[in-house]
Amino acid sequence: MAQKKAAPLIPAVIYARYSSSGQREESIEGQLRECHDFARRNGLTVVGEYVDKALTGRSDKRPDFQRMLRDCERGVFQAVICWKMDRFARNRYDSAMYKYKLKRNGVRIFYAKESIPEGPEGIILESVMEGYAEYYSENLSQNVKRGYYDSALELKTLGQTVLGLRKGPDGRFEIDPATAPIVRRIFEEYAAGERAKDIYTRLNDEGYRTSRGGLFNKNSLRRILQNEKYVGVYEFRDIRVENGIPAIVDRELFDRCQGMVEKHHRAPAADRATSFLLTAKLFCGHCGEPMTGDGGTGRSGRVYNYYTCNGRRVHKCQKERAQKEWIEQLVVDELVDLIHSDDFVNEVADRCMEFQQREKDQSALRALEARQKENEKAIQNMLAAIEAGIITPSTKSRLMELEAEQAQIEKGIAQQLISEPTLERDQVVYFLERFREGDVTDDGYRAFLVDTFLNAAYLYDDDKLVLVLNYTGERCKVTLELVEKAVEGDPGGSCFAPSGAAGAPGNFKKSRKFFGEKLEEFGLEEDLTHKERKIFKGKCNSQDFASMTWKYEAYWVLLWALGIVAQLDYPSEACNCEFAINAVADCDSMEEFMEKVSLRNISEILDEADLIFRYDWACVDARIHEEEAPAGLDPDVVYERHCGLNWLIDADGADDWDNVSTNT
Repeated sequence: MAQKKAAPLIPAVIYARYSSSGQREESIEGQLRECHDFARRNGLTVVGEYVDKALTGRSDKRPDFQRMLRDCERGVFQAVICWKMDRFARNRYDSAMYKYKLKRNGVRIFYAKESIPEGPEGIILESVMEGYAEYYSENLSQNVKRGYYDSALELKTLGQTVLGLRKGPDGRFEIDPATAPIVRRIFEEYAAGERAKDIYTRLNDEGYRTSRGGLFNKNSLRRILQNEKYVGVYEFRDIRVENGIPAIVDRELFDRCQGMVEKHHRAPAADRATSFLLTAKLFCGHCGEPMTGDGGTGRSGRVYNYYTCNGRRVHKCQKERAQKEWIEQLVVDELVDLIHSDDFVNEVADRCMEFQQREKDQSALRALEARQKENEKAIQNMLAAIEAGIITPSTKSRLMELEAEQAQIEKGIAQQLISEPTLERDQVVYFLERFREGDVTDDGYRAFLVDTFLNAAYLYDDDKLVLVLNYTGERCKVTLELVEKAVEGDPGGSCFAPSGAAGAPGNFKKSRKFFGEKLEEFGLEEDLTHKERKIFKGKCNSQDFASMTWKYEAYWVLLWALGIVAQLDYPSEACNCEFAINAVADCDSMEEFMEKVSLRNISEILDEADLIFRYDWACVDARIHEEEAPAGLDPDVVYERHCGLNWLIDADGADDWDNVSTNT
């Protein structure tokens, strides 16, 4: 049984600001109070506050805001809490740029007062702009690196500052006699068993500083200890030159330190803060309270993480805990499905364009454009009066005033256009489609999906999950009936596990436990396909579930090709699922399973593929003519065998097990 142990809280900082126009200093206290309350309710621990007083969000000249951006690079916090979106930055383009910088350093942004903001499409627009920021940043980086490449071939410093080294007359690295002894001392003391904290504390006390003039800490010390420049290695992209730099320490000392760094860095991993993807997004469907990260440790020492309803502690809500990996994968899989839907992408793009137009209609730009029209009309009236012979000192003076005002208005419009660029619909669609290529195992990609598209998720104990999305379309809510609900009361059962094994037909929970154990034994947990993962993690409808059970026929073909099934009988009835499962279930490892197999001759497999192609053609032809399949063929068995054999021989590039082509 797992012992209760609170999961380490996610370190966060608060950013608060009030402008000088109509706001009082007390508003800062209110913001901080609500942000602290938000943190308590959502499993965040506040480790710092950044406050800018009497400064506008329209400017980035905010001292504490800039300090926060610099501090995010040190890795001391994983989240920023703002009172409202406009506290962060009122200019959407600047906001996207800053958020890109924070997210690049693994920092997420939360808003204490806007769980459902007015016009949620604005969140998606900012994500698209973040995509542009990333694109231009990467493009600029590639251009800079391209320019550096020739210099790197000559082993030049490329402007890098490294403690213990300096730029020589030839532009290459040379040993800095003033700071090289510090580097040598760090390696020697660390190799002698000194604690990193003791080393950097002494260095700081003695007045030594890093290459950037800052205090030493555990991170700067680790970077020094792992920097191969100190053993003479010059590296840039694909260029690696041993002895390309004068060495400060020898290879033996360097390698000894690497083993110690790895050991010490890995040791405290269990105590690090676990990242809970659905923080501030997941709510109890019964009482509406947030579900926050929690954890426990089993007798084996294994750590279990889950989401717990805050209402269990506050008002005795009976909502069951949800396993972290399961619910997070469930949500991510659904968002991945949505982003792959052309209808969804187009509908979101339309809503974003409408939102952007509404913002324009209410913006300073619209007011300036209206003033410009009035001013142009006044100028035309003055010119008409002059043409009519009405020329007085006052008309001339008034005309000059109007022209000066026109110049100011045009300048203001230009500034607004620069600071608030407009996105075209095609740009929104392009960047949304671009994220279809993301890796669902990548933490950054998963966070992007959740932060961009998910407004809130409500989890119920009756196998229902409701997702509220960040747009105002008709399909802004997605209701999922989970798999236990889908297979409930199936009298015939669904053979997902052998009847005598850990799971029994018709019992999905036991079947999932059985297959989970086999996947772990065989080391194949990460090899499930997208559709298999959706069902295995607990999400499908009855049709999805039925389709998966039919996959046994395709699997039967593979067992035949491996020599485990003696022969493929005429495809008139379903295969022996019990035998198919036990073929693997009776083995304790992949190695034991491989000892049982003997791959059939290629020509035999191709002959069977040709035969099943003809059978499938006959079934399709009969269906087109609204006739029964001929000669007692079972069309479903034929189709699944066709899938299995086409995948096996890679027909038409059929390498995707979930989507095998069976063109007849």
